[in-house]
Amino acid sequence: FFLGSRPEEATYTIQQLLAVRPTRDAAPEDAAVLGGRVPLVLQDLPAEEATASSAARDRQARREATKARPKVIGPITECVPVDAEVLQAKRGELRRIEQETGVQIREKAGLRNFTIMITGTTSI
Repeated sequence: FFLGSRPEEATYTIQQLLAVRPTRDAAPEDAAVLGGRVPLVLQDLPAEEATASSAARDRQARREATKARPKVIGPITECVPVDAEVLQAKRGELRRIEQETGVQIREKAGLRNFTIMITGTTSI
C-alpha cells in the first residue's frame, strides 16, 4: 500500500489516500490498542467520489494555469527629457531597443531639449 521502506515515511498517491476508509467492524478493543484511533483499510473508491475528485483536480489545475499567465497592461507611455547631443549619440541604440522589444519610440523637439516618448505594454 505505501511506497517507501517504512509506513511513517510513506508516499501515497491521491487515489490511494481516497481509498482509505475506517473499518466497519472495528471493535472498541482495537481502538483502545491503537490509542483511540480507528483502524483503516483500503476499499474500492466509489465511482461518484472518483469523478468528484477528478473534477476538483481539473478545476484546481485550470485555476493554477490562469494564475500562471501574466496579465498584460498597456499601452503605457513614458516621457523622458533628453539633451540633443545625447539623443544624437544614442539614436542607433534606441532603434535597436525598439526592434528587439517591440515598443514604439518617438522623438519630440522642445525649446531646450528633446522628449523621447516610449510606448509599450507590460506584464504583471
